[in-house]
Amino acid sequence: MLGVSFVRLGGGEADVVLPSAEHDAFERYLERLEASAIFPASAFVALKQASARRVDLPAAPRIGIPVAEPSALMADEDIERLVALVKEMRCTPVLIPPCASVVCAQADRRAAVAAIVATLHGILGPGGDDVDPRIYKETRRPETAATNYPRDRFEADVALAGRAGNVFMFGICRSHQLWNAAFGGTLVQDMRGEGRSAVSQDQGAFSMPLDRPFVVYWPDGRIRFENRVRVTPKTQLAAIVQCESFLTNSWHHQAVDTVGLGMRVCGAVRDPETQTETIEATEDWNVMTTQFHPECMQRDLVQKRLLAVLGRRAHVLALASQLREPSLRALTDGMRTLSASAFSDADWEWAERELGARLAPVPA
Repeated sequence: MLGVSFVRLGGGEADVVLPSAEHDAFERYLERLEASAIFPASAFVALKQASARRVDLPAAPRIGIPVAEPSALMADEDIERLVALVKEMRCTPVLIPPCASVVCAQADRRAAVAAIVATLHGILGPGGDDVDPRIYKETRRPETAATNYPRDRFEADVALAGRAGNVFMFGICRSHQLWNAAFGGTLVQDMRGEGRSAVSQDQGAFSMPLDRPFVVYWPDGRIRFENRVRVTPKTQLAAIVQCESFLTNSWHHQAVDTVGLGMRVCGAVRDPETQTETIEATEDWNVMTTQFHPECMQRDLVQKRLLAVLGRRAHVLALASQLREPSLRALTDGMRTLSASAFSDADWEWAERELGARLAPVPA
């Protein structure tokens, strides 16, 4: 496997991972990314002036955050919010630069993605721009805007490697959509344009801040639309949030259409006017995605409980990777040693159901 480097940029809030063991890994990354013309020259101005030094990361579980634009490695409000949340989870945030695999020859780029993911115990996928329809093999509609195919393809490959590995992944909004496309699903390119929603699903259009639920009223005071997620029973989501439905925010115009292979719908919102449903949450054993933004509603107990699952399960997977003789008993003993109270009933059930068989020795 290719080597990796962790780099701390001057003024940065989190370390950056690159698939190269060279001392000048970050400088080579900038040179090759700029030469590729994937991003405009303006995206590199601050980075060229930043100092970059190699670092060794602490032993805490590492959670990778894919960054959409090179400039966001230095200062980006949304990324900084996610970095702070990862630190609250007692984990180490690691920024995954856009198209980080450009430091390698084309033939080695899949190995580069695998090398990055192998250093992580979790992945937190942020929101952002529209997904290029080529990712899910469809023709572009006029409403789809601001896409970047090479970046999308790289993030899709990171998601595929993460799902196949021993990391827990939590994808928000854009990542909910992108990962679904990476796993073989498709997207609705515009909710209103395709008749899926009678009102805009961007609550900013109604001057509503994202730290509040999205509810639209008729002039007479009746509720016209509310972003109330109905939870599918007997799912991880149901076990985590411990309720049948909950209100959340909304900031999107695209959505999941057909679900990716192996993923299942665990939460949906119905539009009473169009009588259609928006897939608001999907899951697999080590993946959870939401169309809404729980990171913006951390004062809400349900939203806080939901996002915090990433940190807890990253701790479990980090522990599993350190076991000398992997077994469910050794894992649960280790969880109790860490602090039994740090894990919810849903985490214990997940460890027994999902990790038990994966830790058991393969019969000769």
